[in-house]
Amino acid sequence: MASERVLHSLAAIVLVVGLWLSHQVDPRVRVDRLFLNGRIATIKFTPRLAGPHPNVLMAHGVGASKETLFRLGEALAASGLTCYAIDLPGHGGSSFRFRAHDNAETLREAAQEIGSIDVFVGHSMGAYAGADAIYRHYMAPRLLIALGALPSTKAPLLVLVGRWDEAVPAGHLPPQHLIVS
Repeated sequence: MASERVLHSLAAIVLVVGLWLSHQVDPRVRVDRLFLNGRIATIKFTPRLAGPHPNVLMAHGVGASKETLFRLGEALAASGLTCYAIDLPGHGGSSFRFRAHDNAETLREAAQEIGSIDVFVGHSMGAYAGADAIYRHYMAPRLLIALGALPSTKAPLLVLVGRWDEAVPAGHLPPQHLIVS
């Protein structure tokens, strides 16, 4: 009984510390929640460094939300990039229902409000939406980074997959793509 109480107490402490740590943000980064175009739920990560910063637009995968890209946006902003993680229709804080063909339009609206998009980062469905938006000339990033996806695009493409990625097995990637395990 006593050892069980100790174990429960330790678990509660770990949970509380974990929750506290999950809300800590790198002091080199400012985080704002906003709506692009008055309707696209967004987290904006801004470096506290002076000067102009390249813009990164990020889109999540199916069943996820902008929050799944939080630590990536934070890390990129700490290195000097302004990042925008958005919710695609039917996900997170979006008030619109999910229809895959609306994703590229949402990216168009976001890109119009942000201005020049230097890098686009998309996870799974987000990468395919980004490639579609590029194909439709809604945005023209200098680089598309696809996480766990292999979209067809004319933009310079960097593909990042894990060793056990089910959507894009590393063995199926053309040799010019980077494999991260």
